[in-house]
Formats: sequence, C-alpha cells, structure tokens
Amino acid sequence: MKTNQYWFRKRRGLFSPDLGWGWMPITWEGWLVVAANVAIILVIALSLNLTDASPTLDVVKLIVSISVVTGISILISIKKCRPND
Repeated sequence: MKTNQYWFRKRRGLFSPDLGWGWMPITWEGWLVVAANVAIILVIALSLNLTDASPTLDVVKLIVSISVVTGISILISIKKCRPND
C-alpha cells in the first residue's frame, strides 16, 4: 500500500479559480498540520496573563510565538508540497 508523500498542493493565485496564495491541504496529515497550528496559537493566546503590569511584553510574546509556529507550519508545507502540475 503506497501512501501519498505530498500533504499539500500549491494554490495558483488570487486571480485564478483557486483563490489565494499558499498551500492547500490534500491529505489528513496536511489538515492535521493546519489544525495543530490553529490549536497551538489559541493555547498561546489564551495562556497570556493580560493583567500584568507589562501588557506590551505579552503582545511581543504573542507575536513572536505566532511567527515561530506559523514559520514551522510554512516549512512543513514547503517540504511536503506536491510539485506544480
């Protein structure tokens, strides 16, 4: 039984029938990466303690955390993307 080695496919662009840029999940593994990305960002956002005296530091932590999680997701998408058709 051969499994699909590609989890994502490239979108074609804003002015095509396949609206948008980036990658579209095509397998359950791809959808798992997307769901994990959303879940991790939600956990990070909900775990912030906004009653501290320094809310600016919390915003910086949130932005850095979202950037790291999204960057990892993008790297996975690039590595597991199907070549152009």
